[in-house]
Amino acid sequence: SAYEYAWNDEFIAMNGFSEVLKNSIGAISRAMNTNVTGRALLVYNPVAIEREEVVTAGLKFAKLPAGIKVFDGNGKEIPSQIISSRGNTLTFIFLARLPSAGIRVFDVRESGENDMVSSLHVSDSTLENEYFRIRLNAAGDIASIYDKKASREVLSKPATLDFQRERPSQWPAWNMDWNDRKNPPFDHLDKNTKMEISENGPVRIAIIVTRNGLNSEISQVVSLSAGEPGKIIDIRNQIDWQSREVSLKAAFPTTVSNEFATYSLNTAAIKRTTNNEHKFEVPGRKWFDISDRSNSYGVSILEDCKYGSDKPDNSTVRLTLMYTPLARSFVYQGTQDWGIHNVRYGIYPHSGGWAYAGTPWYGNFLNNPPIAFETSKHEGDLGRSFSFLKLNTGHVDIMAFKKAEESNYYIIRVNELYGKDSKGVKITFPGRIIDAYEVDGQENKIGDAGFSGGTLNFDMTRFLIRSFAVKFENSPVRLSIPVQTPVDLPFNMDAVSYDSNRADGNMDKDMTYPADMIPYEILSEDIAFKFGNKADGQMNAVEAKGQKISLPAGKYNRLYILAAATEDTKGTLKVDRKAYTIGIQAWTGYVGQHYNRHLSPDNMNVLSVDRAFTKRDNIAWFASHRHTPEANDAYMYSYLYKYEILIPSGARTLILPDNNKIRIFAVTMAENKNDDVSPLQPLYDDFKNDKQFTLRSDK
Repeated sequence: SAYEYAWNDEFIAMNGFSEVLKNSIGAISRAMNTNVTGRALLVYNPVAIEREEVVTAGLKFAKLPAGIKVFDGNGKEIPSQIISSRGNTLTFIFLARLPSAGIRVFDVRESGENDMVSSLHVSDSTLENEYFRIRLNAAGDIASIYDKKASREVLSKPATLDFQRERPSQWPAWNMDWNDRKNPPFDHLDKNTKMEISENGPVRIAIIVTRNGLNSEISQVVSLSAGEPGKIIDIRNQIDWQSREVSLKAAFPTTVSNEFATYSLNTAAIKRTTNNEHKFEVPGRKWFDISDRSNSYGVSILEDCKYGSDKPDNSTVRLTLMYTPLARSFVYQGTQDWGIHNVRYGIYPHSGGWAYAGTPWYGNFLNNPPIAFETSKHEGDLGRSFSFLKLNTGHVDIMAFKKAEESNYYIIRVNELYGKDSKGVKITFPGRIIDAYEVDGQENKIGDAGFSGGTLNFDMTRFLIRSFAVKFENSPVRLSIPVQTPVDLPFNMDAVSYDSNRADGNMDKDMTYPADMIPYEILSEDIAFKFGNKADGQMNAVEAKGQKISLPAGKYNRLYILAAATEDTKGTLKVDRKAYTIGIQAWTGYVGQHYNRHLSPDNMNVLSVDRAFTKRDNIAWFASHRHTPEANDAYMYSYLYKYEILIPSGARTLILPDNNKIRIFAVTMAENKNDDVSPLQPLYDDFKNDKQFTLRSDK
């Protein structure tokens, strides 16, 4: 279905972006000083402002230590807390100060028990930090948020999870009707509530709340952190959704009153009134806010993936979490969204209005958590903290900073956040600017730009988007692409065909890769693979049967293999005398899918739901189709994967696996230190922490 294609495209994109990020962090880490006492961690802040944030990392140990301590680049211990251990992996959090759009080095050392004093307090139904005192009621709702800085209560009554009846007259997947929305909620997700403390340490405290209603279940982790992240009341939800004819809304009845609320549009913000027959569901992105008429106090709701909300009265705002309507037509939509959903939102009470409180930045923080990597230890000229750029104002955000498409300039795109003119904006880079000019969305020059030294200077008007092309002087810290050499292979099969002769070749079952789409050189994170002869009847792949291959002489530390298999399989290869067993993914099919329903013949009932999955091998190249002799198989994806093996210097012989399901297309030897980093958390969804989905009767 179109949904399955969209899911697969999403996972292909995330696979590629995650590898680009890993390679980029690896390249920069080569020039940083990571020579610490314990194990070297790099933490990347993807937001263009300095921040203090909770970092999550999972480190593998030969033997799990009793505890760990974390130190910043100056050797000062910072708050840390172990949150779980599984096998030989210890997962912990620590409170880190991070540079604007940059990377900082941290030092993790094994220790005894953590003896750091905590300023946080948690009981079975209360949480408290320096900013808030929170109380949960017996139903699991947040019943009170007391703002200690402003000395006031934030909520007028408990923040409930509301069931709203949804029976639209037409177009059920998209439409909501005023006849339903004008009514109060008819039920709440608050049955069979259980609560327990899930985290208690100097970095973060949390209570996990589980409850159910109308055939659905939710697990909510309500947490407060130390330091600046503690300004957000963080709520992470895992929703097991199997309800019909309803929406689920997180309601926030506040003690402020205003007929208007403000909703972020990602590049602007707009005011909307309380619900009425013409407007009763509002789109938004990252945040919405209700502040009182005098702009003396307000409450922002931050979200990471739910873009609809409403305002049933002058003091209440609600975030729409789920929507499964009655479907009189398109009846399969009557069970849409059944499955497991992970949703994060935050409550950010604040003095002053949303602009004064910097709500757009807090929305960015929630949507862009810091990312931790482990790396090797070495000296480096960039030191222990590096920032790509720094802004002199919080009124402007960076939307993009990237290499220009057709030149050696860099493109920087900016956006004014608060709907106000901002004069004298300065962006400072670590290198000296030698040229700059303004560009349009196609990167064509449209005007001049002011610059001096390493600073770009310009003005902004309300919610304006501007883009500039910037050229830098050559940096004294130079990084080169990896030194590499292709390996000659004994091709013994033809796995590709051109569209003009789709019957040529046979990757598997008379199907082939589309040769028209495959370049002669496939570049994957700075590693180049030389593809074989694609002409009709020519050999361009190796069916693995234990062939012995000579490796070129040179100082190489890694072997990269471009490969795929007729089905998911494993193979053992040897480099000199050392054996390596690697998994090889299938060349076609889906690499990811969300929870997929199987319906009865009348589309009214769910018979089963497939578990969500992702297949994680690094995609070096893909096409959205494959060839059969008769046709282009549209949306029958085909892939080539990059596999990496760390080898000893001076390796001379490669013996391929003895597994004829495996096809090898290219091999490259490289001296590559960019891959000396390991992500310490998944870089995109892996569903490993999802509960097991079990279909329940909804009769």
